Amino acid sequence: MFAKALLIGAMFIWTSAAKAEDDASEEAVVIKLTCSGVMLTEGQASPGSRILADGVVNIDALRVTGFGIGSVALVSASDTKLAFASTPLQAMRGSHTIEGEIDRMTWSTRIVVRSTKDAARILIDMDLECQPDSAG
Repeated sequence: MFAKALLIGAMFIWTSAAKAEDDASEEAVVIKLTCSGVMLTEGQASPGSRILADGVVNIDALRVTGFGIGSVALVSASDTKLAFASTPLQAMRGSHTIEGEIDRMTWSTRIVVRSTKDAARILIDMDLECQPDSAG
């Protein structure tokens, strides 16, 4: 009888631990940002155009989407900074590359789109002040 109770107890603990692990893995680390700022396009004089842009950082999926740039890879993440960029394959298939950085303390975001053929040529330069979505 004691062995049966011990076995049932062990099964209960194991299933509880497995459920907790499943719940933790199902909760993706997703940061939704609502932003406003300035965008300069190639040939445009400063101060640029005022813009509104939303973006999503999915740390588990290693993706940054939105901001008018589509979807690019999250290349590094720390407590203070998130960096993202298009992959070499995306650059080979397209006419531009994307690089960006999000300051996790202030949520200021910078996104630069460059020509693939001439890396010094900036096609789009965005400076955004963002706020995390409290519902996200």
